[in-house]
Amino acid sequence: ARSVKGVLQNLDVGARQLTLATVAGDLRTLPYTEETEVRMGGKTLPLSALKVGQHIGLSLKKDETGEQVISRITLTAAKRAPRKTASGTASAAGNKKP
Repeated sequence: ARSVKGVLQNLDVGARQLTLATVAGDLRTLPYTEETEVRMGGKTLPLSALKVGQHIGLSLKKDETGEQVISRITLTAAKRAPRKTASGTASAAGNKKP
């Protein structure tokens, strides 16, 4: 199975496909099926948990016709400052403007 990571650009529930802006810089629209799992931190989530702009990883497999389909969608946490920093550290870094 192949995997692709990127940012969710569009989710078309009617057509059962999603569009991903990959880390490689291209846009890919890929189909999913009713068997496609949505996972985050070891938990299975409903498809409705997906939101445009989320960082996701896709596991791809080939279906009976040889077309690539998404077997699993993994929500990955966006890179954020940890909350357990010393008082003021995170807010001071967040207020700096170029």
